[in-house]
Amino acid sequence: SVKFQTFKAEDFVSENAGYYEYVSQGRQVKESQFKMFKRLEIKYKDFEKLFQKARERGIVPLSTPVDKEGVDLLSSLGVRAFKVGSDDLVYNPLIEYISKKNKPMIISAGMASEEDIDRAVNLILSQGNTDICILHCRSIYPTPPDKLNLRQISSLADKYNFPIGFSDHSEGIVAALGAVALGSAVIEKHFTLDKSLPGPDHHFSMDFDELKMLV
Repeated sequence: SVKFQTFKAEDFVSENAGYYEYVSQGRQVKESQFKMFKRLEIKYKDFEKLFQKARERGIVPLSTPVDKEGVDLLSSLGVRAFKVGSDDLVYNPLIEYISKKNKPMIISAGMASEEDIDRAVNLILSQGNTDICILHCRSIYPTPPDKLNLRQISSLADKYNFPIGFSDHSEGIVAALGAVALGSAVIEKHFTLDKSLPGPDHHFSMDFDELKMLV
């Protein structure tokens, strides 16, 4: 599967939101959060072509929406499941709206407390949607090995009768392999065409060779 992100920057980040610091092309960069997200938008009109191209290659296209308009767009394109990012795990109106589409939901739990996860799961179930996958996640980019806390995968599996997975922001493939050994049903990894491209995620994302190795 390939997963995109469906958002318009002005709908979820303020122009006064401050700055984001990241490593790009071997140097530290400080950039306006709004300008960064605006630059990284995929135009809504392009999603149909993206989904069509993925399906022609036998790849399941998914995306992470951040508002109702994005949810409706993806629904109209026949998306097979919805991904909810960690930052929206406590955004009840969005989770409730997605739940009503009656499609499988993959929810990331980065930064979440146990109560946050319970609340999201119970809200989804209250809408009659029982197709839930919970991803253990550390919202650190990249995540150092000593911060991965992979045992959380086992803890989630003990508590919830749903598939458990891992949204992996670490470098390389070792953490993902460990997650599979612990029973992860889903692995999510950032992918780049070239680690030397400018931008916030490229340097720790997987390239072609690493993705082949992981698969």
